[in-house]
Amino acid sequence: MRRPMISVVMATYNRADTFLPRAIESILSQTYDDFEFIIINDGSTDGTADVLADYAARDDRIKIITNSPNQGLIASLNKGLAAARGKYIARMDDDDESYPNRFERQVAYLEAHPDITVAGAWVSPPGRSRPYSFQRETDPERVKIQLYLGIAPVCHPVLMMRRDFLRQHDIWYRDDYPAAEDRPFYGDILNAGGAIANIPEVLLYYRLHGSNNRQYYSNQTKNVRRFHAAFINRFFPFSIDDTFRKCDLLPRMIEANKVKGIVDQQKLSDMYFELCGLPAERQIQLSHPFWQDIVAVNNGRVRRSAQKGEFGHIIRETEDVLTIKWDNWGNETFVRNGDGVYVLQGE
Repeated sequence: MRRPMISVVMATYNRADTFLPRAIESILSQTYDDFEFIIINDGSTDGTADVLADYAARDDRIKIITNSPNQGLIASLNKGLAAARGKYIARMDDDDESYPNRFERQVAYLEAHPDITVAGAWVSPPGRSRPYSFQRETDPERVKIQLYLGIAPVCHPVLMMRRDFLRQHDIWYRDDYPAAEDRPFYGDILNAGGAIANIPEVLLYYRLHGSNNRQYYSNQTKNVRRFHAAFINRFFPFSIDDTFRKCDLLPRMIEANKVKGIVDQQKLSDMYFELCGLPAERQIQLSHPFWQDIVAVNNGRVRRSAQKGEFGHIIRETEDVLTIKWDNWGNETFVRNGDGVYVLQGE
């Protein structure tokens, strides 16, 4: 059997209303038609099965997988990934609508950019052309930074990704972050060396509506934050030579985290001190009865250059007096002498 260029994966549950036919029609009317359309009916109890059977009888590109009983979105999507044969896998949700040229534009982009693993696009509310503001980032490096810090600059149902990359790295949807399954999926792609970008044009109508209850959104928010805290903590122990550990990335992550507050800001700053050193914004020479050293100062934090991991925080500073609260023993005050050296008070 000839391998299609695209495998479209869509899960549906009790959606036998106006949304499901519109979603299916938007795929079947694509200007790029070399695809298989894998639809997972997740144990629907309404008329969804009849809607799907009618479309499958009219178009042999549609492949129906039926769960009995309902198994949930994550299990359904993984069944779709397992069944996919295409060079590319395109996600689709059962309540959204793809632009007619969506696949044409995404295939052309991925063919022209072999370094990109996942191609998203801008999305807009149904019937409008202006994209949602949170979806406009296109640069893969900036997309990566935002994803690390809990921002979602890519929209899950508009993604197209390289199937062979997912298989090579054994990447599937994980069930440990319910209602936020897309975040660890992105994280696993990035950790495997993949790159994610957005095509800078609207290619999907993305419907926001109230079909999910308040508890669902509460769980989603909680699990998004829980995943990103764990994810960024796992990020740091990487080898100092790892490409993700390049220190030009960390300052931007620190700045973004000031706004998002995904993880402890002090932990990020200390990790930057530890792994990257400090830019020579300020260096102060200290004289202590037990040691002489240069400390680097950045945003009130200090680090002794001779003692790895020895940090402090400036709690008082004038032209001639410097008080440091050391993390591992307490406060000390230094007074500047005529040579510009700060000497421990009372030395």
